[in-house]
Amino acid sequence: MKCANCGGELTLRHGALVLDSLSLGSYTLNDVYFRKCDGCGETILPPDTWEAADREEGRLLDETLTSLPVKDYILAASAARKLGISRQALHKHRRISKGFIYSIVIDGLRFYHRGSLEKYLESGDGRFSLIEYRKESAKVKDQPVLVIPQNNIKLGEMASSSGPAAVQYSNILYLRTVRTAPLLSERHFFNSKEACNA
Repeated sequence: MKCANCGGELTLRHGALVLDSLSLGSYTLNDVYFRKCDGCGETILPPDTWEAADREEGRLLDETLTSLPVKDYILAASAARKLGISRQALHKHRRISKGFIYSIVIDGLRFYHRGSLEKYLESGDGRFSLIEYRKESAKVKDQPVLVIPQNNIKLGEMASSSGPAAVQYSNILYLRTVRTAPLLSERHFFNSKEACNA
């Protein structure tokens, strides 16, 4: 078989193949057949290898999307409102169903990636490099969290708007401060306006 680019010989090979992906950068497909030109390096994939490549890219894409923070996603109803269409139209939209807006399914509910949706609204294509996105997300450090048993503080004491935000899970109260608070005793921390405004 001759190469359409240079006229070189396309030889059948078997092994690992590195493929480019807009979303993933690149990924490796192992134990597949492909033809490669001896002259220019052009690679041709037979149908079975294309199908394997699509499956592997889909698996890696799902794995990457589910590893992103939940705060990066919105419900389908919110996504439909932003797009100015109904939820039914959102789910049937050809480009969106083909992955032009990143989404994940959790317990039967589909969530859409907020950044991907914004990019889709701007350009009609919400895909971008998730590898670069994860690197940028990793650079942003989460604010410090102070964990204190619930019986050390009354929830009413947290009503002040100048104090740290509080979220209660089970018998633990998680306090998220805007900036790192000085190292104080727990009781002093809640009685000190300096600590809350630090």
